Amino acid sequence: SSLTSIIIPDRVTSIGSGAFYDCVSLTSITIGKSVTSIGAEAFSDCISLTSITIPSSVQDMKASAFEGCTALTSATIKNGLSRIEANLFRSCTALTTVSIPNSVTRIGDYAFSQCSALSAVDIPESVTVIGERAFYGCNALKSIVIPDGVKYIYDSAFRTCTGLKEVSIGNTVTEIENYVFAGCE
Repeated sequence: SSLTSIIIPDRVTSIGSGAFYDCVSLTSITIGKSVTSIGAEAFSDCISLTSITIPSSVQDMKASAFEGCTALTSATIKNGLSRIEANLFRSCTALTTVSIPNSVTRIGDYAFSQCSALSAVDIPESVTVIGERAFYGCNALKSIVIPDGVKYIYDSAFRTCTGLKEVSIGNTVTEIENYVFAGCE
């Protein structure tokens, strides 16, 4: 509970599930350039973590890896990752900015759900699917551009984004499921 910083050396290739789960004093993480995978809940509930940069070597990051990191204000994901998995940043209530690279093709279910301070998201054209409740309750979002490339927007993806005032939907969208923008006052 008193661990405050981690430097993961370049010789490490994988961070396992729950490896640093609930390290409540952790404020700083440096992930080595050889890490290719980060397990489920690897850094979940690290409530003092303020920012994270995921290197381009990471190609697989499992569900809930940073869920509940309530002090996290920024997340930078370098090119390499192909999917933003389910619950990846769920309930990161201080998260204001996130950088999604062009390598990402899918934003998973609940990925940014309840990130109530998230004010801007750039969805790259490489994304084809926005999962169920992916941005549910992101109340600080004012506008969203769903670019050409996106084909499916699943159930309740932007539900209760109460600050949302403007939405631009690209020409490739073929399906907008139930309640996608419900409660966007």
